[in-house]
Amino acid sequence: MRNLLFLSTGALFIALTLWLFVASGSGSGEPRAQVEVNVSGVSEPAVTRTNSALPSLDLVQRRKVGDPRLTPLVDSSLPVSQRISPDITAKIPSVSNAEDCKILAMVLTNPLDDDTVRNEVANLLRRSKYPGLTDALFHVLDHPAEKPRFRSFAVQHLWQQWDGADDDARGDIESRLRALIEDRHVEVRREALLALVRMKDPRGRETAVRWLATSGPEFDGVRDLAIRCVYDLNLREHLPLIRNHVRNPNETIRIAAIVALSYWKDEESRSAFEDAAESSVVRLQRAGKAALIRLAGKQGEPESESEEEASPKRTSSPF
Repeated sequence: MRNLLFLSTGALFIALTLWLFVASGSGSGEPRAQVEVNVSGVSEPAVTRTNSALPSLDLVQRRKVGDPRLTPLVDSSLPVSQRISPDITAKIPSVSNAEDCKILAMVLTNPLDDDTVRNEVANLLRRSKYPGLTDALFHVLDHPAEKPRFRSFAVQHLWQQWDGADDDARGDIESRLRALIEDRHVEVRREALLALVRMKDPRGRETAVRWLATSGPEFDGVRDLAIRCVYDLNLREHLPLIRNHVRNPNETIRIAAIVALSYWKDEESRSAFEDAAESSVVRLQRAGKAALIRLAGKQGEPESESEEEASPKRTSSPF
């Protein structure tokens, strides 16, 4: 009986050892996490394929970059203040080594890394004219683990990519931005609209007017931007729609309406400007007082009076 018990115990130990070996994998390399990526559309988190190309932060950290200036950027164990400095653009204007760029792209596409670091990495890759940057930004937008904040950053970088891209690349970026107008995150929708308006894309104009004209609280998160875009496109025919919001209970929307109408010198909104100037809310009070100054003609209008002359890149927008 004692021998039988010993044999049974030994067999159990061997079986358990074999099970642990199989479960842990027979290879000795780095673990490869399966990252699910949505390629069918950005408005739903549906998964249509898997991608194991992105390494973990630890693996990126262990990769050796050729340029020693880049070492802090890929070392996620360091505090952010040591990974990037205020003069990082001057210190690292660009990267010439293709392998270094690939490693930086790993940092950019890793949702576990710091947003500020990843944003600077995207800037650096753009300055370096890294050909894989647009695809990396698409990956960020598709990754189900990405948060709204950095996804909105990715849209901003896409717009900057479009500005210097060839026709084919521009087409890909434009298609993606049009799709992002219906994105699940309001932060992403806002940046997509702003980019399309800057590009003078017809979808941007249509969307701005639709967001402005459609009633309902679901548009409150984007209506102030719609007002800004209608103003920037100089769509004065929609001034009455903006006037509807000059007393909006939402402070942000109300201020946007006051700014646009005052630059268009809308006399019918004077009483609304006066009420805002007497508000106890500081931001609203400032907006109302500034609007009355513009209405009195003490500040000139923005540079363009015609829609054809309005530049999507103009920097004098009052918003």
